[in-house]
Amino acid sequence: LLPYESSWRWGALTAASAFHLAWGASSFDVYAGVFPARLARFSSRVPLAERIVPAGLVGVGAVSVPQRLERAAEVRLRPPWRVLARDPALPAWRVEVPHRPRAYLARAVVPVDANGALEFLARADPAREAATALEGDVPAGYRAPRGTARVAGEDPERVTVLVDSDRPALLVLNDQLLDGWSATVDGREAPIRAANYLARAVWVGGGRHEVVFRYETPLWRAGWMALAAGLAVLAAWWAAELRGRITAGRSAPRAGGPPSPSR
Repeated sequence: LLPYESSWRWGALTAASAFHLAWGASSFDVYAGVFPARLARFSSRVPLAERIVPAGLVGVGAVSVPQRLERAAEVRLRPPWRVLARDPALPAWRVEVPHRPRAYLARAVVPVDANGALEFLARADPAREAATALEGDVPAGYRAPRGTARVAGEDPERVTVLVDSDRPALLVLNDQLLDGWSATVDGREAPIRAANYLARAVWVGGGRHEVVFRYETPLWRAGWMALAAGLAVLAAWWAAELRGRITAGRSAPRAGGPPSPSR
């Protein structure tokens, strides 16, 4: 494959699928009305060969290794390697990357700003790192919760996560943080926080909860409102123009009147 096409195939099978963005079109970002600016910054900050291990922190669970299995060391994966699948004809191996689950309750939370979160992700090793970097305040005395979080349903514009926790906790969903996503906890709106720079997170209380993430194209409603306002202005102008023509037609002198007297 050409390098460009190969990179999209690789992304669709590995990183992109973990970020909930691969739906069969390489230009999905354009169609969805979003641009993954944070992912672009991470890619610029971290060289390609060094991205695989940190990407495990945000849910990337495998990498395709061509030619020789030992090449997994080139992306900092330590042996012994766990092979998930192989293709002897290429040859190629699909090797597991130590990674966080798609949805989980954070054990330890570190408050950072955006730059601090980027640096945290750039140096991360999920096989050794237990903390989650959160852009925002962390309640004093936060302790590791005991409980579960699982994705119970999803489609391209909605993800439902069921949570059961013994205390207040930070729910992390390893889908990419993008404009247009909103969240509710048991039907009530909840702000989405940035976790580990690229992922989404929501605070939940103790007990059982249903957390729903929904996507709406940014400025979708504003765009329709602007269109409706423009059509209303156009209709008003057309109506005024039509009334003006009717009025002008009524006031114009009629043709075929009595002849003027001759001398």
